[in-house]
Amino acid sequence: MFTHMGWDELGWDPVMEGIRRKVIHGAGMTIVLVELGPGVNAAVHTHHHEQFTHVISGSGEFNVDGKPVRVKQGDLLNFPSELPHGVVVDPVEPLVVFDIFTPQRDEFAASTKA
Repeated sequence: MFTHMGWDELGWDPVMEGIRRKVIHGAGMTIVLVELGPGVNAAVHTHHHEQFTHVISGSGEFNVDGKPVRVKQGDLLNFPSELPHGVVVDPVEPLVVFDIFTPQRDEFAASTKA
């Protein structure tokens, strides 16, 4: 099914203190716009989904399989399935990222219209 929309049409869904997201599902993938507040620590985790992350704005340091990886606006990351990763956002401004997951993240509820 064809879909056309803008991010501004979707409401923000709170994830936890300092983190919110907008979620859209396709037939076999999920895309997510995520805003992490200044200084937020998103704990190291794994999942069976492959993940691409595009840094829209802000900066921080990812922990990727125990190794530090500094990121800034424009950077792209690819996390294979089951690779441990997390991020600590720099204290100056939010980190906004665009994530693509495959297969679909069924546990993420789709965002509703704002």
